[in-house]
Amino acid sequence: AVGTDRKTSILFSTKIEAEFVEPSLIFSKKALNFVYNWQKDAAPERLSQNLTITCPGPLPMNFSLFTEAPFYASPNNFSLLPKKSCTVKVDFDPSIRQSRVSGKITDKLHVKHLKHPKNETYELLAEFCYPNLSLSTSTVDFGAVMNDTSKKCYIVMTNISNIACEYEWHFVDEGQDVTLNEVFDILPLRGTLDPAVEEKIEFSYYAVPFKSFHLTAVCKVIGGPDYFVKINAEASDVAYSLSFPKNKNFLDAGDVPL
Repeated sequence: AVGTDRKTSILFSTKIEAEFVEPSLIFSKKALNFVYNWQKDAAPERLSQNLTITCPGPLPMNFSLFTEAPFYASPNNFSLLPKKSCTVKVDFDPSIRQSRVSGKITDKLHVKHLKHPKNETYELLAEFCYPNLSLSTSTVDFGAVMNDTSKKCYIVMTNISNIACEYEWHFVDEGQDVTLNEVFDILPLRGTLDPAVEEKIEFSYYAVPFKSFHLTAVCKVIGGPDYFVKINAEASDVAYSLSFPKNKNFLDAGDVPL
């Protein structure tokens, strides 16, 4: 106010502008994809890939990387200046899968920015490839077979992997009182099946008089899992009886041409 004038006057004004920069990173690839192919007589080894991370903004960025097994990142703490890049090595450890069943997993590389609530994620993919089979059935049931005769049943075995399967069949002795190989047989007993190829497996059974069997056959695949087939079989005589009409003890065959 000037003198007795009580009116308020604006002496000057200042325009204030601010730009908020949200932290963001650029990755050299959209995702990292690892593929492990089993090899005979070779222990699983870690697979590694490099990933380049760039700071595209006008401010430096401080961030940390986090992963979960079977993925590992190193180093995992970074201070990145504007327009600069860094390289991180990402490892995949295939030995974590003990089942030796082929499959895929998906996980994330987590990026946590220092002193900022924003988090980023980056996709990690991995595929396990083992020699794997598919069986058309897991049970072979011979039913009741006449004593001292034989019967055959069949299943279809398919190589569903991209690796040749070396296999061999065995019987699991579950306390039987006979030698199983003298009662049952599998053909072919062993062999190699190329990828996407099918093979017909023959199971044969010799009916030991009045014996029943409940056992398991296992197909062992080198480098892959075991496959189990339950087998049920029994042997018996043919039993029959004749019944006659009342007051008759013979069969009337009717007229039989000479």
